[in-house]
Amino acid sequence: MDTIKLSIYPRLNRNDIGALLILCAAGLILNYPIVFQNGISLDGDSLLFFYPLRAMHSDPEIGLWNPYLFCGFPRDANPQSQILYFPNFVFHILPLHAAYAVIVIGHYLMGGVFLYLFLRGLRLSPAAALFGSLVFVSSTFWRCKITNLGLLEGIAWIPAMLHFYILGLERNSWVSALAASLPLSCVILAGVPHTVVYSVIFLLLLSLVFWAMREISLYAGFKSLGITLGGAIMITAGLWLPAWDYASETQRTWLELEDALAGSLGWSEIGRAIVGGLSQPDISRCDPWEGTCYIGATALLFFTFGWKNAGRAVRYSFALAAIFSLLCTLGRQGGLFVILYDYLPGWKFLNLPNRSLLLLALVLPTFAAFGMERFLSIERFDRKIRLITGVITAGTLLACLSALFSHPWFVRTVIYSGLTKTFYPDSISDSVWALLVFCLWTCITGSVLLFYMFNKIRFPLFYTILLLLVFAQSMQYSQRLFLQCTPEMYFDPPRTLHVLQAKAEQGSTMRICGYAPCIDTGSDVRSSFVKPVLMHRLPELYKIHEIQGYDPMYPARYAELLRAWAGHSHATDQTRTVRLDRLPKRLLDILGVRYVIGYPNQEILYAGKSAELNEPGILGSSLKTPRIVESVSFRWLTAGLERAPQGMELGRVVVSSATRTIEQFPIRAGMEISNYILDFPAEKAAAHRSAFTYRWLPIPARGGYTDVRHYYRTFDLSQPTEIDQVSVEFFAPTGRLAIFEIDIHTDDHKGLSLLSDQGEMPVYENKEADFPAYLTRQMHHYERVHEITDIFDHLQHGNEIPVFIHSDETAMLESSPIPSEKNPDNAISEIRRTHSDRIEIDVKARHDSYLVVSENYSPHWNADIDGIPTKIYRANHAFMAVRISADEHTITFHYLPKLFYFGCSAGGSAFIMILFLLAMNPHRWLLTAALKPPN
Repeated sequence: MDTIKLSIYPRLNRNDIGALLILCAAGLILNYPIVFQNGISLDGDSLLFFYPLRAMHSDPEIGLWNPYLFCGFPRDANPQSQILYFPNFVFHILPLHAAYAVIVIGHYLMGGVFLYLFLRGLRLSPAAALFGSLVFVSSTFWRCKITNLGLLEGIAWIPAMLHFYILGLERNSWVSALAASLPLSCVILAGVPHTVVYSVIFLLLLSLVFWAMREISLYAGFKSLGITLGGAIMITAGLWLPAWDYASETQRTWLELEDALAGSLGWSEIGRAIVGGLSQPDISRCDPWEGTCYIGATALLFFTFGWKNAGRAVRYSFALAAIFSLLCTLGRQGGLFVILYDYLPGWKFLNLPNRSLLLLALVLPTFAAFGMERFLSIERFDRKIRLITGVITAGTLLACLSALFSHPWFVRTVIYSGLTKTFYPDSISDSVWALLVFCLWTCITGSVLLFYMFNKIRFPLFYTILLLLVFAQSMQYSQRLFLQCTPEMYFDPPRTLHVLQAKAEQGSTMRICGYAPCIDTGSDVRSSFVKPVLMHRLPELYKIHEIQGYDPMYPARYAELLRAWAGHSHATDQTRTVRLDRLPKRLLDILGVRYVIGYPNQEILYAGKSAELNEPGILGSSLKTPRIVESVSFRWLTAGLERAPQGMELGRVVVSSATRTIEQFPIRAGMEISNYILDFPAEKAAAHRSAFTYRWLPIPARGGYTDVRHYYRTFDLSQPTEIDQVSVEFFAPTGRLAIFEIDIHTDDHKGLSLLSDQGEMPVYENKEADFPAYLTRQMHHYERVHEITDIFDHLQHGNEIPVFIHSDETAMLESSPIPSEKNPDNAISEIRRTHSDRIEIDVKARHDSYLVVSENYSPHWNADIDGIPTKIYRANHAFMAVRISADEHTITFHYLPKLFYFGCSAGGSAFIMILFLLAMNPHRWLLTAALKPPN
């Protein structure tokens, strides 16, 4: 074989510009719903986390304190807020929807462009670099990252970091290592720990392998690593210093091993992830957005050509990174993740081992590019290569032909499913399907290679066909990747919210509480419950103050107080969510909750592992005590009843008291319940329409996507009646019934008055709620949180509300309790909040009192009374209080995190210094040639 012909110092030219234009065009086409149809990625992370979180960048009333969730918590100490991530400036100059699309597509293309430049820096030709970068851009891994903006932003910078770091290792240049700190700092500022950890591991592996290959000394390797890490740490001080300071105030703790291993893949799943595109669609185990690393059979063929043709140090370091990625992704089966969990400090905070596939997703296209370079450099192919290629092509052709007879769904699911946007459940996680797809594209690619080897086609046509093959394989997987989009109107305020927004104009301090226990906040994406009750982070989008919320950095003391008082919803995890299980009236009063969206009278009768009937029978659930009930609700589904006609009665719901039937309701197919969509055979259309309300994520079906997985149905009793049992009779002769949750709606509305039921959800008013602040002279010391909740629960209406200060802190009123003649009433006149970081309260105090504000305490809050600074006490376990004298006062609270500003100053100084050093030594880091050519 001929050796690879590499230029010594490749320079960017017009061929590179053309290649980058082709690459960007391919990326835009693959994401045409976002680029050309103004779509937004339709999944939980985008809709209920990233989009609302990014919306805060364009909110002029929001500073470093987030007032919309949890009664407030810091933004500066939350890395995922991305306050310092500079690309977010687009949210200040473009409309929210347009800016979000620019950020998503911009980073998607930027990752491909940086990989192209990285491959050119590895001394590959424009043709090979374009091939490798197109493989990356069209890979299932990178395409799926549009559903997780944080990962997309962080990973996009890694190729640039690798380029400068390898350049520094090869030349033993501290300037190049310093240049690598700039993209690494962007990885850190993107705010996702996984990308940071795996990037650092990649750099460590590079240093160790370069030393092992005797390219550099061990000292030089660790010097480069220290310079790169040190520079990035200094630049990002404004992010990690506040986060480190705030860490003790959060609930963020290390994970149990089983929780940390969630998302790991088995050996067979890894095979499907690499060969077939995705492991399995079940989000509870490994959803397709995380567990896929498919680059196509065409690219994998060139991978075999190319991995040996990279320089030794790059070859072995990248191979080691790939092995590390696979072993981590395998979780317990791989063993490595468990070892790191046990022995590496900080690893216990890291979850989702399958995110380590980001290393493999960078390694495979790189080696594929080297394979293309090697293949194009061969002027004459020997008989051995032709024979091996012919055997592979013939073998895969034979497999495809046999599949036509043994698998009748092969043609319609493999050949044209991507073009017709049709998906068949038969192929959803089938290993055979994955192998057949691999065989089909291997056969086509092998045929093209043989034509080129025998000089039947020339380079331009040959190369164009290969690019189209890579692109076509990606397009085929469009339906399997669950990459749906929704229009901008998804975020139009629901009807329920119009009621609240009209009320909010009357007072900016109004707080609300969404209460719908049936919501699974970790999984529901588009059901009619989510938007009206403002989950997860929709309050940030609609500028509504919610006392609950979703964020891994929520304030721990606040969560302790609410959970001691109102429990925690079973449907949410405690590590990221604050969600009430009960609705104590006194809690709403203290927090200033004026309105409740949802069902304050709803109670969960049964929830947990599904209760199933596989044959005709009865399932019953008894109430602990008889209750007056207005309605009952079920979350359920059937299976094996795909042929049941629309409206067929499958069973009935029976509501009873003391064995006496009060009322019963029919359960009809496609009306009160529907069949699990995956049970529909591919050759049959669904026998009945979707049932009433769905939950969980969309499931692929013949016509695109169905809207169901679990069904939720409410049955209203003819009148409120006392009952003690709810049961379900299932009498379908075939199939099975599964019940996941039973809820009852009692006549106890917690003292709230129905304000409106014109929206998607009812709105209740708490007429006794006032400002989220109060004046009091009664102060109690406490040791445990339950001491606070017990006294509050037994406090009679009209009695003075006390303030609780921890026993470790001294706070006494110094002046006489004689009332002021000037102020006959003890009252709060007004609360003004024109900016999130500033609260102004006008009070008329008859006595020397405590002003208690139900906003979460932080040592970075400052307060002054009539311009005079005063001390802030941590009150009621989570909130703030100041002492005031008897008189009229204006109390101002100002959030001023000095550590954040110090970190920003230090980081900005480090950034300027690094830029200065780079500008003084341009010849040591700007050259694109990074490695010596292989022998």
